[in-house]
Amino acid sequence: MGKRRSKITFSLLEPIKYLIENGEVYTIRPQKSKVVDENGVYIYYKDMRIGIGKKERVGSVARLGGWKVVKKDKTVVDLSEFVDKSGFKTVKDWIKAVVTINKRMPAFLQLYRVVVEEWYYEKDELLETLAKLDMGVRY
Repeated sequence: MGKRRSKITFSLLEPIKYLIENGEVYTIRPQKSKVVDENGVYIYYKDMRIGIGKKERVGSVARLGGWKVVKKDKTVVDLSEFVDKSGFKTVKDWIKAVVTINKRMPAFLQLYRVVVEEWYYEKDELLETLAKLDMGVRY
């Protein structure tokens, strides 16, 4: 029997495009993953499986006078340290996206780093397909 993997799904074009172009992305999720992803994760854009990779929890995200990350080692850093690798231009844009996806501000937020190990498609083909999917074209 093969290795079991959990999945991570991206619903917005900005972070998945950043992941495709750079091989890694930081993403904010509403809760701590219940699954230990020792075998890696399947990476999805909406309902399309596009690759496999690793997902590592960086820490909890909290509003402490500004948006902060309480890392696993209990150190506290600004969320802005990660925004350049999120696919978003600003922390404000990133947080707005979290609210949009979840339809509210979740009570708890976690920051994860996702690193690609293998794509199922060529990068150019993948970016073109994602753009079409984002515009509502179905395959």
